[in-house]
Amino acid sequence: MVKTGSHMDTSWTNTYGGTGDDRGYAVQQTSDNNYIIAGSTTSFSLRSGRGDSADVYLINTDSVGNTIWTKTYGGTGDDGGNSVYQTSDGGYIITGYTNSYGAGRSDVYLVKTNADGDTNWTRTYGGAGNDGGNSVYQTTDGGYIITGYTYPFGVLRSDVYLIKTNSNGDTSWTKTFGGIDNDEGFSVYQTTDGGYIITGYTYRIDQNDVYLIKTDANGDTIWTKTYGSAKDDEGYSVYQTSDGGYIITGYTNPFDNYDVYLIKTDANGNVLWTETYGGQGEDRGHCVYQTTDGGYIITGYSNSYGDGDYDVYLIRTDGNGTLLFTDTYGGSRDDKGYSLYQTSDGGYIITGYTNSFGVGDNDVFLIKTEPDEISSIQEQRESTRGSPLLYSMPNPFKDCTKISYTLTTRSVVCIAIYNLLGQKIKILVDDWKDAGVHEILWDGTDKTAQKLPCGIYFLKLSLSSAEGKNNTLLGKLLLIQ
Repeated sequence: MVKTGSHMDTSWTNTYGGTGDDRGYAVQQTSDNNYIIAGSTTSFSLRSGRGDSADVYLINTDSVGNTIWTKTYGGTGDDGGNSVYQTSDGGYIITGYTNSYGAGRSDVYLVKTNADGDTNWTRTYGGAGNDGGNSVYQTTDGGYIITGYTYPFGVLRSDVYLIKTNSNGDTSWTKTFGGIDNDEGFSVYQTTDGGYIITGYTYRIDQNDVYLIKTDANGDTIWTKTYGSAKDDEGYSVYQTSDGGYIITGYTNPFDNYDVYLIKTDANGNVLWTETYGGQGEDRGHCVYQTTDGGYIITGYSNSYGDGDYDVYLIRTDGNGTLLFTDTYGGSRDDKGYSLYQTSDGGYIITGYTNSFGVGDNDVFLIKTEPDEISSIQEQRESTRGSPLLYSMPNPFKDCTKISYTLTTRSVVCIAIYNLLGQKIKILVDDWKDAGVHEILWDGTDKTAQKLPCGIYFLKLSLSSAEGKNNTLLGKLLLIQ
């Protein structure tokens, strides 16, 4: 293992797979502080040893990377997983592509599992051509939003594909976005107003540009933006930031050497600033999150730095995109990072694939870092370690904020809003909730649905588990004009 930089020591690394080609494309910390990884495998597919056809690969590990279980999904054709999200019932939703099932050459593949990875149901979406899913997110109504690509009516050029389903995977609506050339969506996120933000690329005037699409809750376009240089640029990941704007990462290629591209916009997609990171080789950003201190963390890969042809690339910035440190991880061959997640201890979990370590052509690569010492709330995290995670976004907020919390066990949950005098303004939740990730929107109104004046309000989360354990977490919300 090679690491450069001086800030993010490695807690542990692990590889998963067999003698074939196995890759990780998405990772999330689960409600029990373990990890779930989605990707693809040829080592354990139905056609393993009889060709290159892959299956969707799902890996559940404990908190130190030991395998709890693995599952594969697919048929005799080529199938792969690109995105995974833990659902509110403690199970998982996975999207990718399938060549085994559906109506076309390939179709968007959606797999719902229980907490043990057993299939609840599968769905396919698409037409006669090639269609695939790149990103999935559980929406506040319990359904799912998926983005990817579609070749409408079997034509030779793709469009961004947006699919909304109910909780059973039945289609609520579909939308396509793009022009007369190739367009693709790589990342989707539900915004605090109930709509969606999508990033990817759009082809225009002989090059790709970063594509950002904002829709309402019905998938109708509110606005679109493009960003980039005179050469190819693509967006791979988008996240709504605490100020209501957006952060996007991908790559830019202004001088024939790819650099990691970071774009910060306001809530209307107007650019506030852009930054690039990298060296003389090829460097790409594949996943970005806002950190707990308001900065940003990016993973991707680099062949400008490190000892290998490519190495996993980790970039940490402050809230203005100013570089704080970079690290690389890998060996003498190709190692790439595709997804990361800030963990409950303040560190990061990263997945991708490695050709330097493991037993196969490529193996799923999982890297856990030590806590990020830059995070300004690390002391608070230490004092609440083992407690459910609680956060709201955006904060400060104007129209609405999304309050997210994670339960490690089924509990009675009470979430209430208080003013500065300690008076209870509104109860948002008072009910039993299952283990998993939960979200609720607060629109800044009191119990009579009247809009509250601007100012500071307090969020109180009280829990009582079936085992009789009690816990309380507090948060501060700022309502602005």
